[in-house]
Amino acid sequence: MKKIIFAVIVTAAIGMLAGCSSQQTTPSGNPANSINSATVAATQNVNPISMEEAKTKAVTDAGFKADEVKYTKSNIKMVDGVQRYEIEFTANGKKYNYEIESQSGLVMQKGQAPAN
Repeated sequence: MKKIIFAVIVTAAIGMLAGCSSQQTTPSGNPANSINSATVAATQNVNPISMEEAKTKAVTDAGFKADEVKYTKSNIKMVDGVQRYEIEFTANGKKYNYEIESQSGLVMQKGQAPAN
């Protein structure tokens, strides 16, 4: 009899634990912490910016116009699986370097130093 009671208690406990979940759902039944394609599309630029747009963004951010700078480097590189434009130019005796994410157009890094 004690074995049967013990088996019932263990089975009930396992059933309760199996039914418990910390995952919350949205009204549509999707997990609350999942990322759906609409969320991803809303946070990413569907059309990545071009190298020319990245150059314009860098030059403008530095406070110059395109005809006031001399480009010394412009290429594409990957950082943690994300494509970035690497842009360097000189103006007013200084060297400027920028990394701009191609998908969002955000300036990820920038710096300046005296030109050599």
